[in-house]
Amino acid sequence: MGKQKFSIEFKLEVIGKYEMGTCGYKKLAKMYGLSRDTVRSWVLNPKLNPKKNSEEETTEQ
Repeated sequence: MGKQKFSIEFKLEVIGKYEMGTCGYKKLAKMYGLSRDTVRSWVLNPKLNPKKNSEEETTEQ
């Protein structure tokens, strides 16, 4: 079984729901049929979520 590919649009939809603050990794994973680690990796990926990257830079200073 190969790795499943997801569109950027789908990933951004999941990230957007997380950013709204109403769902955590586990709930989103269940809603979309993903693993919790997949959702977490998308949210923490600076290429998909530049806002998360800029927040980390701000806290490091």
